[in-house]
Amino acid sequence: MLSLELDVLEPVVRAAVACGVQTGCDGKMFHAARKKHSVSQNGGEQALRGSECDLAELRCAFLEVDGSVSIQKCRPQARA
Repeated sequence: MLSLELDVLEPVVRAAVACGVQTGCDGKMFHAARKKHSVSQNGGEQALRGSECDLAELRCAFLEVDGSVSIQKCRPQARA
């Protein structure tokens, strides 16, 4: 019975692990998540600089499975 349940859950667990961990959103870095997954503050700042993104422009930051940090910037507001 238990092995059947694990077989059913395995694809779900693999998908969750493959997605990475969110380490920031809406202009804020999640320090607890960053520390839990051993991402230094410098590593987060380096990822922001590499993406040419200020913290205020941060939409989402993710710690990827390979250890890199991916940054998504907010879209620029349309000018009227």
